[in-house]
Amino acid sequence: MRHRLFREICRELVTTTKWERVVLFIPFVVLIIDADIFYYAWTHHKITLIFLSSIVLILSSVEIVAVIKEIHEHISYAQKYSTIEEQVLDTVKKFPEKPTVGQVMAALSNNGKEEFSRFEVYPVVCKVLNSLYSDDGDDG
Repeated sequence: MRHRLFREICRELVTTTKWERVVLFIPFVVLIIDADIFYYAWTHHKITLIFLSSIVLILSSVEIVAVIKEIHEHISYAQKYSTIEEQVLDTVKKFPEKPTVGQVMAALSNNGKEEFSRFEVYPVVCKVLNSLYSDDGDDG
């Protein structure tokens, strides 16, 4: 294993939005500033300041881990959603006419490979069918 986790995290960080990068950057800034305060307290033997800055160091580290985990979950969800959407589009293309949500759900469940739950698939089916058939000229 050649640092597979580190490579995966770096790959995910590259695919994040600018806002997610900013949210991840802020705890690193706090961590660096607090590390400097901790070093000052350590060299000047300020026990109270060492204690308080060590708490902030721990909290900053936990926040960095939490933000990275949240980014990972967001990217995993987006990849899962994309996979479900591809399956739904493939299933919808097999119908000769405009299918209903129930027909698409039944076709997906009869597909044989039950990768996702119905609760994950249903909103994707609704969104795909809405985007495909919303411009039919119906006014309501």
